[in-house]
Amino acid sequence: MSARVAATPTDPVGMSGPRIRSRFTGSAPDLSVIEYLAHYANVTRSVSGRYAGAYHRRGLLRRAEMAIGKELLTCTTDDMRDWFAKLQDTNGAASQRASLAGIRAYFSWCIDQGLLDADPTRHLRAPRMPRRRPHPISEPDLARAIAAAEPERLRPILALAAFAGLRAHEIAALHRRDFNTSTVTVIGKGDRERAVDLHPFVLSTVEAIPSSTWLFPRRDGKPGPIDSHRVSAIASEHLHGLGIPFTLHSLRHRFATQLYLATRDLLLVQNLLGHASPTTTQVYTDFDRGASNAAVAHLSMPEFVSV
Repeated sequence: MSARVAATPTDPVGMSGPRIRSRFTGSAPDLSVIEYLAHYANVTRSVSGRYAGAYHRRGLLRRAEMAIGKELLTCTTDDMRDWFAKLQDTNGAASQRASLAGIRAYFSWCIDQGLLDADPTRHLRAPRMPRRRPHPISEPDLARAIAAAEPERLRPILALAAFAGLRAHEIAALHRRDFNTSTVTVIGKGDRERAVDLHPFVLSTVEAIPSSTWLFPRRDGKPGPIDSHRVSAIASEHLHGLGIPFTLHSLRHRFATQLYLATRDLLLVQNLLGHASPTTTQVYTDFDRGASNAAVAHLSMPEFVSV
């Protein structure tokens, strides 16, 4: 079944236009992908989330098509099973789950539009996520990393992760219009919107950024925000260059750990991190060693009776 043409297509990520040709047939690109990205952009509430989210989804769909060797709308169940098998060989559980969810969102939209009768990924099962303890960066290492960071780009990235708990893709998508005097509006996983209170240090570092649109625009001459993978890469390169064995995500772990130890409020931490379930946030209670040690030390001793 062929894709319909959107009545008023929105092209937030440069998918349409005569310069873009199908890599498989040499014809115009799959219009269902353009329509899907336009739909996503039109229903996303945040300006930054609208562009960066559509940009990320375009990349996911393109990578899947390249791996399979054909347009997604023409893929069979066997095609998607082979694609997922390749993904399992090269990607971790979290990446597998995210990729499968993104592809399924596209197929779900195609079914709603009458372009497909069934989802060809319906028989695939996402892997379970193992529960791992967080690994927050140490306070001395964080202080050293911030002090050595370039102030107009790298330092704000570190501050947003360590003092606001933002993920790399949330940092990448930030726009000036997402900020007000004390909070920033973020579109997180599952397109869930949340407002995050901002530490004074974050506010001061953000104010030092010269950009008036995207907080971290691309530097290759193309429009739009920086890619989330690039955000992670430049932060990790900086940390490792200082001999600090952590990644950008460990700064988010630091934010959550410090916040829980200061408040003992699991719901508050869950909301600020953007977790869908408190079970995900509960791992940060493992770091409350002072309370658990004190509780164990106060266990009563029985009276020993000689036999």
